[in-house]
Amino acid sequence: MLARARLLAGRAGARCASNLIDGKAISKTVLAECAVATERLVSNGLRPGLAVILVGERADSATYVKAKRKACADVGISDLGVDYGDEVGQDELIGKIRELNGDPAVHGILVQLPLPEHLDEAEVRPAARRARPPRPRAARPPASPTPAHS
Repeated sequence: MLARARLLAGRAGARCASNLIDGKAISKTVLAECAVATERLVSNGLRPGLAVILVGERADSATYVKAKRKACADVGISDLGVDYGDEVGQDELIGKIRELNGDPAVHGILVQLPLPEHLDEAEVRPAARRARPPRPRAARPPASPTPAHS
């Protein structure tokens, strides 16, 4: 991610009214870094999984979700997509989110907003948040050395 920060920040200390950035180049760099990180996790026995939930028929939401699913495929993250029509009920949606929360293949849940009017986002959002389970030992980053005290 350091390369992305450098691309975004430009030269340290540079003063200008504006900076022109190359969004495609930044995106390519970030995706490449994510692919490397994903491969590292996979080689340690952990395939990351993202559950993307789309409710309704909004074209803008469908386009965004399609892009997220493509990005997952591009970097090796499992896409556990769930699509519902506008008619899905609150209990069914929250039940599915709870089911995904218990699935060890799911490491993140994205519920595409806005939801249809009959669904209460204030109830859905907390259901999609969960305590992160401890990562397998092999997937943890190496501990930084602690300086010796004198």
